[in-house]
Amino acid sequence: MAVSYFYCIQPLRVSSRGRLFFSNGEYCRDNHKRCCYLVSSSAQKSEKNLCLESKVEKMLENVKWDDKGLAVAIAQNVDTGAILMQGFVNKDALATTISSRKATFYSRSRSSLWMKG
Repeated sequence: MAVSYFYCIQPLRVSSRGRLFFSNGEYCRDNHKRCCYLVSSSAQKSEKNLCLESKVEKMLENVKWDDKGLAVAIAQNVDTGAILMQGFVNKDALATTISSRKATFYSRSRSSLWMKG
């Protein structure tokens, strides 16, 4: 989130429309003026990302992981349904797949993530 002006050190509040702002009546660092500065931000995008992250976390909690923290993942052809490959994913690989929209698997031999294609 980009903040264009940040003069005071105080809590930010979020309005019902997703705007971030400083509370009225808070004193600034120099204690000479009262502050009420608006903060420009991309709150709508942030809210969408927070909503997506929340849904991803819920989904990750419902996956049956094995004792090594892995689950079997199947890549299929979207048109025919043919199975293209079978691999393994950990939580990071599955979250990366969802956020990047590119198939990401976990390599057991290298202990690292890799992207298909």
